[in-house]
Amino acid sequence: MSIQTVPTLRKATTEDLEALVRLRLDFLRETRKVKDEAIFSALEGECHRYFLAKIADESYHSWVAEAEGEIVACGGLIFIEKPPSPRHFSGKEALILNMYTTPAWRKHGLATRILQDMLAFIKTTSAHRICLYATQDGQPVYEKLGFVIKHNHVPEMELIWE
Repeated sequence: MSIQTVPTLRKATTEDLEALVRLRLDFLRETRKVKDEAIFSALEGECHRYFLAKIADESYHSWVAEAEGEIVACGGLIFIEKPPSPRHFSGKEALILNMYTTPAWRKHGLATRILQDMLAFIKTTSAHRICLYATQDGQPVYEKLGFVIKHNHVPEMELIWE
């Protein structure tokens, strides 16, 4: 990596599939602490299928930072449509996910720049709420751009099955 290189940001296309899959798997390895490579081998094909279909039909949007011909950071965005509510008449919400920067390129502002591009895009839509799940390292980036931790009186619950 050359410190002099200034990465370019752009919206991802299906041409970026291999890099998006690689960064997604790196993100999961790092954040989920899963060590079973058989899981990642199977997951690779599923991620490839997902990104190919969802980028093509524009139900998944991704921005990438590219330096020296390599994609070194990314961020993803999907929209969720819920029934309208008093605060969100459109019911449309944005969910930011898969924010990841390769270790060598961290602390260069790439996540912030990607997030700013994503926010500008979201503001052109009817979405009026943006949510995300922050890692400990990512939280300061989001807070710097105005995100706040939501302390809801309703605890988050989940049900998972295999």
